[in-house]
Amino acid sequence: MTTYKYMDADTLAELNQRAVAANYNRALPDGFIAGLDSDGIHLVAMAMPHEHAQGVRVEPHWRCQIFVKMADGDADHPAEVWLDIADGDYNALPEVDEKGNVTAGYSGHGSGKARS
Repeated sequence: MTTYKYMDADTLAELNQRAVAANYNRALPDGFIAGLDSDGIHLVAMAMPHEHAQGVRVEPHWRCQIFVKMADGDADHPAEVWLDIADGDYNALPEVDEKGNVTAGYSGHGSGKARS
């Protein structure tokens, strides 16, 4: 079964701040985070290893395509963004399967279902 890493808006904001601080090539523009649905779940659709920041070789990290739910957007048509995420942060993200069941990174609290 296919699984997807995901994050909430607060985590996405924190990971974006870390991408900016690390001088990674892919970070979200100023003001973008404010437009996110604060209760939404944002799915990592694809991730590929990456090892450069502004043309300089750095520690390996992940270049991620993320589908995000915007506060004023259509839930059936999420916005697509790209963000570079440090390896440890990427590996710590929880995972959800195609049916909405949390399969990794789940702490045991709540229903075990990802919010939509």
